[in-house]
Amino acid sequence: MSGFVVCPKCGTRIKAGRGHCLKCFETLPDPDAPVATPLSVSLGLSRNATIAVWAGAAVAVALLVGVIWQTWPVPADDVARPVEMPVAAAAPRLPPASEPSPEPREPSATAAADPAPASAGPDAAPAAADLESSRADYEQKLAAKPNDPELLNKLGQVLQRMGRTEQAATRFQRAIALAPLEPAYRLNLARAAADLGQTDRAIDQYREAVRLRPKDYETLNALGLALQKKGDDQAAVTEFAKARKANPAAPGAALALATSLEKVGRVDEAIDVFKQYLDIGPSPADAEKVRTHLALLSRGRSQVK
Repeated sequence: MSGFVVCPKCGTRIKAGRGHCLKCFETLPDPDAPVATPLSVSLGLSRNATIAVWAGAAVAVALLVGVIWQTWPVPADDVARPVEMPVAAAAPRLPPASEPSPEPREPSATAAADPAPASAGPDAAPAAADLESSRADYEQKLAAKPNDPELLNKLGQVLQRMGRTEQAATRFQRAIALAPLEPAYRLNLARAAADLGQTDRAIDQYREAVRLRPKDYETLNALGLALQKKGDDQAAVTEFAKARKANPAAPGAALALATSLEKVGRVDEAIDVFKQYLDIGPSPADAEKVRTHLALLSRGRSQVK
């Protein structure tokens, strides 16, 4: 047994035979146990050579990690995809989501068929490019904010102007689900449904919009026109009467009300409302048509009497 041992922690020489260091209380090694020879000593390496070996090993491990990272298979969901960017053309201005859709065109007293749409002019191509730019822009924004009802409504408006009415109706329906108390979204869905020939669906949405805007002329008149188009003139009379009360100076509701009154057989009331329509001051061409129709109607009443 050696006479002294060295504390591995503090380096104090302690007389052999003690179990702990008197200075730091570290457990002392057995002086007779064989001491493991360091690898560098076994290989006969100097201190600098030992550092170089460890540095080389570290570089090799780093290179191996890099190779594994580069060659590791990429999951299918992480494959890079091109981002659809809007084209350079400026997006057309659209009405805010809080604004109602434009009022449907009002019928004439003679119930003439709608004129054919005008042929596309030289601005048709730029307009189509603008709409496509707006569509791509709103689609990109919705990718980040999929539950934004205003973005859905604006995208629906663009799609409807592009003639993609079914897709537009889907966006309006989604906007309504997210914001059921916004009447503008319901008005837009009603217009899209009417364009798709879904008259009952359009009427349902107009009624909901009226519930939210009970004194709004445009909304009441739009519901009356939808009912009139369906052939339910009795119900249309009620809505047109409300619309006239909301805006007595509006000629459209007066003309539509007189037309529906005539259809349900309330001819005397229809004659009075036709006269009120003329007093409001329509265009000369419309006024002339109504005067001619009113003269025939009044003559027929006098012959019946």
